[in-house]
Amino acid sequence: MPKVNLGFEMFKFGIYCLFPVGALYVYNRPEVQDFFFAGKKQALTQFMPKEENLSKIPKSLDEVTRITDDMRNRQKKGTAPATI
Repeated sequence: MPKVNLGFEMFKFGIYCLFPVGALYVYNRPEVQDFFFAGKKQALTQFMPKEENLSKIPKSLDEVTRITDDMRNRQKKGTAPATI
C-alpha cells in the first residue's frame, strides 16, 4: 500500500472547498459587478420580471384565506395557473 502524504491531501481538499467560495466572494462584490456590467444595466433589466408580476407575501390571515380559496376554485375548474 503506498504511503499517503496527509498534508498534501488536506491541501488539495482545502483548495477544492475554498476555490468556489473564493470565486463567489471575488466576483459578487458590487465594484466588480459594476466593472463587468457597466453600460449593460438596461440589458439586465430586460430579463428581470416586473414588480407587478412578482408574487407578494400575504401579510394577513384574510389574504391567505382569499388566496387559498382562489387556488381551490381554480383547481376545481381545472384552470389552475402554473404560478400565482
